[in-house]
Amino acid sequence: MKPWNSTDRFWSKVQKIEGDKCWVWTACKDPNGYGRFRLPDGRTALAHRVAYLLEKGEIPDGMELDHKCNNPTCVNPSHLRPCTSRENKWNRKHGKVSSSGLRGVTRHGRGWRAKISINGQLVYLGTFETKEEAHSAYCEAANQNFGEFANVDIKGSVA
Repeated sequence: MKPWNSTDRFWSKVQKIEGDKCWVWTACKDPNGYGRFRLPDGRTALAHRVAYLLEKGEIPDGMELDHKCNNPTCVNPSHLRPCTSRENKWNRKHGKVSSSGLRGVTRHGRGWRAKISINGQLVYLGTFETKEEAHSAYCEAANQNFGEFANVDIKGSVA
């Protein structure tokens, strides 16, 4: 019989779902929804960081972990990737839904304006006849500037 250790204790707090689904942290969470886990030395750590460490190894110095799924309760190591702080921000959830219902698109006169923030600067991408055309321009700019970290979900809130 395997002795009860912190690895067993950690995974006992995870609801694993078959396939490439989120593995949900079921224990203590911080106000932002990120899982918290008490280490054997008494310190607490973010659960997704512990999961990554257990399954994939050390997180490179100076790097953060990005949730590709944008779900802070997820501890599935295949949903986590090392990134810079800037890359992590590119893939973040956006809290406010625009009036169009599409990320990066707002009503402008009789048309639809596309805009994106790049390195803290608001960049206007143009005005279009349809909101779908404007959203397409936003998606192209996001993919070009943010690569694999581009979050081009339809809604302005979350995917």
